[in-house]
Amino acid sequence: LLASSAASDVYKRQGVAAGADLVFFETFTDLYELKAALLAAKENCDLPILASMSFEAGGRTFTGCTVESFAVTARGLGANAVGINCSSGPDQMGSVVRMMHRAAGDTPIAAKPNAGLPTITETGEAVYSMGPEAFVRHMQALKASGAALLGGCCGTTPEFIAAMRSLK
Repeated sequence: LLASSAASDVYKRQGVAAGADLVFFETFTDLYELKAALLAAKENCDLPILASMSFEAGGRTFTGCTVESFAVTARGLGANAVGINCSSGPDQMGSVVRMMHRAAGDTPIAAKPNAGLPTITETGEAVYSMGPEAFVRHMQALKASGAALLGGCCGTTPEFIAAMRSLK
């Protein structure tokens, strides 16, 4: 956890000064760390902020933060969008997206799942279970569940993102 003043300095140097268009906090698992990051960013810039946490299937981070607590806190601290990323494939993210959609009100929801769950080979390589076509089919369901911003995390490639252009 960065101290608030240290976090402020980092965001000031790397975000605003570098010409960023958006502050995107992703893969957070601890609400207190995310709170410090959000406050630091809000103190140092007026860029839009997307805050995303990594949730397990039951709707909690591994540190115990609930979807609802995250959505309400991040929204209250000025996040322009909230979301979920990493942690699972799009076929397992639906219930979390629906919970977040209910808790976040009119704040846009982002979903950036992995390309399914990985299998680790003997050489230590992660091989993901889903190809672009299956990924897009499941992303359509996430969109119907309330996700307004769609992307990909671990195991996705430019082909996955290109395939999502077909979503209506």
